[in-house]
Amino acid sequence: MPWLVPWAIAARLTRDGDLARRVVEDILSFVRSNPPYRGVHWTSGIELAVRVVAWTWALALIEPLTSPTEHEWQEIGFHIALYADYCWRFRSLYSSANNHLIAEGVALQVAGLAWPWLPKAAQFAERGRAILDREIPRQILPDGSSIEMCLSYLCEVLVWSFAAGRVRAQHGLRIPDSWLERWQASANLLLTVCRDEEPLPHLGDDDEGDVLPTGQPIRPHEFRPNTCPAIRERGRTKCSPNPAFGVGVGDRKNESLGSVRHQVNQSHLCREPPACRRTPAMLSYFSHCGLVVLRGPKTRVLADFGPHGMPPIYAHAHADALSVTLDIAGYPVLVDPGTYCYHGERVWRDWFRSTAAHNTVEIGQQNQSQMLGPFLWGTRRTHTDNRKRLGAPTKRYVLNMTVTRHSFTAGASAVCRTKRLKACSEKT
Repeated sequence: MPWLVPWAIAARLTRDGDLARRVVEDILSFVRSNPPYRGVHWTSGIELAVRVVAWTWALALIEPLTSPTEHEWQEIGFHIALYADYCWRFRSLYSSANNHLIAEGVALQVAGLAWPWLPKAAQFAERGRAILDREIPRQILPDGSSIEMCLSYLCEVLVWSFAAGRVRAQHGLRIPDSWLERWQASANLLLTVCRDEEPLPHLGDDDEGDVLPTGQPIRPHEFRPNTCPAIRERGRTKCSPNPAFGVGVGDRKNESLGSVRHQVNQSHLCREPPACRRTPAMLSYFSHCGLVVLRGPKTRVLADFGPHGMPPIYAHAHADALSVTLDIAGYPVLVDPGTYCYHGERVWRDWFRSTAAHNTVEIGQQNQSQMLGPFLWGTRRTHTDNRKRLGAPTKRYVLNMTVTRHSFTAGASAVCRTKRLKACSEKT
């Protein structure tokens, strides 16, 4: 229901009570049309998590204009409780413990803290806390990148974590230092990759998901160090939706995310994270994801020297090792093709993930890694990190080809790319 939060924002800004009531009526229409555990809307934990967060924010935004009746609160709260219970019972584990698990943890925490009159609210909050305190530092790497090696999923996980941080701050709970460190590192990475209005590059999969859609896409420069406006703007709501049940938060109800921003400012994290190394030649290397950003006066080169993705199934990876993208004067020249779609035409899903679709070397018309399904990889190329040069010796392909050197130089108006290959088999 991506229209709910934009409607709630519009209603709040224009003080339109009729539009605010439409928000309530749409939520009620949905819960009455989708009985528990029946139909397509009860098959994905992350979709239920999105609804928990979106409904909570939307109802909080319209509270000065209208409010559900007591019976309507019970109807909506019943579904919020069921969604939280579903996110716990059927949480994403093992090979699926990626951004979906963070979403489910946020849903549990929001349901437990923002809806404290629900049965098992305290249990929901504690379970959500345990998941998030473990998963956010695990899935956001020390250099600020995503464990899934996808910039789009990094942004999605950040916004999930901002929502959880907003609710915690609203209720006087401490935000872990590990979260603040990861937020700072991610802001550094995104602002290195994207300056000003530069778009987020396509690296790996992108489902175009938006946790709290506002009608505007997420822009990388919103994640600015020390001020974190993305946290402030996307989190500015009162988190307890129903003062009629005694769950208001008193003087905190108009509080913004200033407390979160203050903790970031005061955490002495303004220094550059050690995982990012810079040189005077406008080169930045993020060691955990293997991303190199090389800039000239009018050029931007991104090079992927990193691992394949998140083990063991590497669901959102592409066969794009040693690939590059190039922008000159703001215009894309060498591009990553993106994702196309996850479900539908399998041929196209595979092509957009293939080596041939990326700006890298394809040998023998074979992919660097073996595709076994839309979200499953088999034999994959290996990765060795050699920090003395850009492009470590990387053994890959069944043809036993070794990349011995891969380097870039950027001049005032051109970029030079050099790659040396050594064939280790007669077949190559």
